[in-house]
Amino acid sequence: RDGKRFGFVGFNYTRMGLGLSVNADYELLAHDVMQMQRWGTRAVRMTVDMGLTQPEPGVFPDSPRYAELMKKHNLDPRYMDQVDYFIRLAGEQDIYTVLDWHGMPCDPYRYFLGGKPSDRDTGKPGTAIAYLAKSPTEQGEFNPTDPKHQAIMISCHTWLAQHYKGNPNVLGIEIPYNEPHTTEMAVEANWRHVVDLAAKAIAAGDPDRMTFIMAPSYGHNNLLPSVTWMPPDRATGGAPHFYQANGPVPTRPDAKSTASPWLARDVEATLGWSFPAVVMPFSAVNYPFYNGEVGKYGHEVLLNKIEGQKAAEIMVEAGLVQEYAVGMVGGLEWTLWGDNGDFNPYTEIYARQMKRFSPVYEAGPVDRQKAEIAFVQNSEAVPSGNGHNFACVPLAKAVLDLHLPPVHYLTDDQFRYTTSAELSVGLEQVVETAGGINYKAIIADRRKLDAKVEATLKGLKIPVLFIDDAAQLTAEKLAAFLKTAKVSYDDKTPKQIQLIEGPEHLVVYRRLDGGTTPTKIYPQLQKTGVVTLTDESGKVVFTGDAKALATQGLSVDLPVWTSAIYKIESK
Repeated sequence: RDGKRFGFVGFNYTRMGLGLSVNADYELLAHDVMQMQRWGTRAVRMTVDMGLTQPEPGVFPDSPRYAELMKKHNLDPRYMDQVDYFIRLAGEQDIYTVLDWHGMPCDPYRYFLGGKPSDRDTGKPGTAIAYLAKSPTEQGEFNPTDPKHQAIMISCHTWLAQHYKGNPNVLGIEIPYNEPHTTEMAVEANWRHVVDLAAKAIAAGDPDRMTFIMAPSYGHNNLLPSVTWMPPDRATGGAPHFYQANGPVPTRPDAKSTASPWLARDVEATLGWSFPAVVMPFSAVNYPFYNGEVGKYGHEVLLNKIEGQKAAEIMVEAGLVQEYAVGMVGGLEWTLWGDNGDFNPYTEIYARQMKRFSPVYEAGPVDRQKAEIAFVQNSEAVPSGNGHNFACVPLAKAVLDLHLPPVHYLTDDQFRYTTSAELSVGLEQVVETAGGINYKAIIADRRKLDAKVEATLKGLKIPVLFIDDAAQLTAEKLAAFLKTAKVSYDDKTPKQIQLIEGPEHLVVYRRLDGGTTPTKIYPQLQKTGVVTLTDESGKVVFTGDAKALATQGLSVDLPVWTSAIYKIESK
């Protein structure tokens, strides 16, 4: 934007699928937009529905039959007009909209598509828009191999892109649809094909519109090449759903006795290093990606020993910190907007944390591309689970313990794909290393490592540390290797503290309990010349160059799982 990278914090906006399809309310939309603006919101993920956009094959909101079909199902024909109104009003407040396909015409009893949930399991035919259902009495799901289903998806994508062609208030469209998790879509080849169809459909309607891929496995897969380092060619970026409580952390002993056992995980591990590990497989990619759904979800189970409001704020703040730390361009809180149980009790938390982090994100994301250190590993060096790479957890912990700036994590197939050149020389096939490897140090895990990758690494002139088990890579062992490789690190700042340097801000987060507070931190800023650090109260707390800051340090007083933000300005 205006020639520079920028980022955003914001929300998922669910009212279109929770009431306004039945009864339009423009006053309510305007109220919500102004509330978002006061909080510093810069992007909204708008949930739209294929059934409400195309209530019958070939019929769209600009068709003369659209209003008739909507009324037939007791729905408000002003559905899309409300979406247009929201996008226009939000744009006037400098809020971008991302469009998300959050529903399909597959459930005959879905209320917000004109159905009666009370008729379910009674044998009565459903009355909802559900022409992709198995039958009038059976719920269906999107089938990527069914030509009819494909045609509906493609036409919805093309129509939406045409409808908003050139609209500067629309940031992009997510493809193919929200959290694809059927058996068919869990197959990487199927998922990739459907994403490609969706991207081409968008391009047919608006060649310049950005598209963001939604990963399978409920949007939180970090294993497939197609959603990490080798996304579909026609997509602009990624939009995974990484909730704090759903990371590569084993469940607690009491998990089975909780209402949501998949959320009952060790708290220190979850808030201390889980999220950085989740996003590590994305660290070397050069496309923009944001967290499409995040927030307080799971706080009652994960933080079951902490009061509800405090637990919710811990989760919201942790998400905003960690999304920024890993180089995401944004984070969008998942909410049932306006709900008296899910949303309204937490508005003060949203207001407080959004106002704090909006300027940080808007100044631009953390630059992931200037990494001096790379880790190379087979992602199944440790068996994966729940769609997550568990093998890279010890690597993420070591990086956090030494307060390293962004590093790159490459799977061995990624390393081979991006750096190995296989050439025919006479009767031999020779593997050579491509140029452009600018790392100062590489750490390689030998477990299940591709033999050609190991041979290539051994032939590099770059210092390489081979390890037989990543769990044995302590911060001390990594520090000793980096010292010989002449790569700087910070072993003076306590391990409990996490430091994140962005274009204009230094974010300090206490990720672990223990140690003393107040304490001193020793940031190694990548800034030249004299800088000032200003805290959130407006007080200048440091003036000098980066070397002086790293030597003198800065006192901070942070309770566990809280953050401090310092504005960085050059003199």
